Amino acid sequence: MARLPRGPVGSRTLLGLSFLVHLALGLSARAAADDIVIAVPAPLGNARGGIGLSVHTAAGIAAAEINAAGGINGRQLVLDLHDDPCVSGGNVALIRAVAASRAVAVIGHACAPSATVAAPIYHAAGKVFVAAGARTRLDLPRALRLPAREPQADMLARAIVADVITQPGSRIAIVRDKTQLNIALATALEAALKASGQSVTVETFTGGDKDFTALARRLAAADISHVAVMAFTVEAALIAADIVRVRPDIRLYGPDQIATPDFPALAGTAAAARVRVVLPVTAAVYTARHADAATLAARLTAVDVTPSAEALETAASIQAFAAAARATAEPTAERISAELRTPRATLLGPLAFDAQGNASLPAWIMHHWRDGVLQPMP
Repeated sequence: MARLPRGPVGSRTLLGLSFLVHLALGLSARAAADDIVIAVPAPLGNARGGIGLSVHTAAGIAAAEINAAGGINGRQLVLDLHDDPCVSGGNVALIRAVAASRAVAVIGHACAPSATVAAPIYHAAGKVFVAAGARTRLDLPRALRLPAREPQADMLARAIVADVITQPGSRIAIVRDKTQLNIALATALEAALKASGQSVTVETFTGGDKDFTALARRLAAADISHVAVMAFTVEAALIAADIVRVRPDIRLYGPDQIATPDFPALAGTAAAARVRVVLPVTAAVYTARHADAATLAARLTAVDVTPSAEALETAASIQAFAAAARATAEPTAERISAELRTPRATLLGPLAFDAQGNASLPAWIMHHWRDGVLQPMP
């Protein structure tokens, strides 16, 4: 186990943490009997090794700051760092070893296969488990997820509905091709819009079409103000260009498959600027929205560690865990898990987990094109 520094975190400490992650995972210091231990498994030795280094270094910074501020009701927080190889089926031997350890909680397993296998084992061992960065389904009382796992279709629908209902009098149309993916996205959106009280016009087209002028004129004649285009990049760009040419003030939405540099190149800058795209949250989004996340990212960069969304999510989970543990007379897994239902201040903003274990933070957000570059919206 690696005991975290007790003093303020500076550049020399950060270099030490980075060195620790590289060399000392197997050279554990013995934790004191009253220390509170968190296990942090992350991939280090494969193609995802950069994420593992980022996760472990960020976790070390978060824990060091907690300890420097007095720990958890006077008790020190100690991290037990592990290399999770992120293999199909999970590394069961590693997971069972972590389950048998004295760690109260496990924060990590940024790979969905590992997290899925680990969740029931940690639950049986009585541990809090936060699958930070895993983006998988875990239906167990003490198995939590950051970010929340929600299918693209549901998140796309929710984001678009939330945007549309802020504008009274909106009239929305869905334009889709005939592929299974885009039919599923369009169907989920149509249901969500109708449930919110919106009337919906649905238009379909055949893949490979090049001229959408007639479609654009039909939408304009129906006084459509918002259009969700469920299509792939080429057709979506051509549709956007034709619709904006007919009605320049219209607002369009699209799924993540159009988030490519080809889209503004094909649609044109003016048309692309009218399109909003729903994308997963990234490190860049976190740092743009939260000053504390930007500070941590800068600290990682200062020691040549690339900030990752998984690293920021891990650090926020550790902060939430510490705040929840401070709120209990005795920080058992059961009590901490219950306390994590209450929002706790973290570098990603207030963080809580619902009854299904989903984090309160958004997993997908709106982006828009500005001068041909896709940027997260404020």
